[in-house]
Amino acid sequence: MTTNSLSYKLYTDHLEEVDFLLTQRMALFSDPEIDWPEIDEFEQRLDAHIKGLVLGGQAADKFCAGLLNSGDPDQIRAAIYALSHSESP
Repeated sequence: MTTNSLSYKLYTDHLEEVDFLLTQRMALFSDPEIDWPEIDEFEQRLDAHIKGLVLGGQAADKFCAGLLNSGDPDQIRAAIYALSHSESP
């Protein structure tokens, strides 16, 4: 496996988790039985996957940007969320 394919696999894994966690987040926020402090661990998990993508730098940004035309609303949402946290110029 090449470095690029390994990196893309990591980016894909992180984005799939971001997508899953964003979906769960919406459900948690609309659940009146959930207290805000209970969401902290969940938010930390989401943040860890975003940090994994941020560490990928411009290569991860390029990967995410490529998904904006995927036609898959979940991938697009996850890619936009990741790109909004980008530290690349």
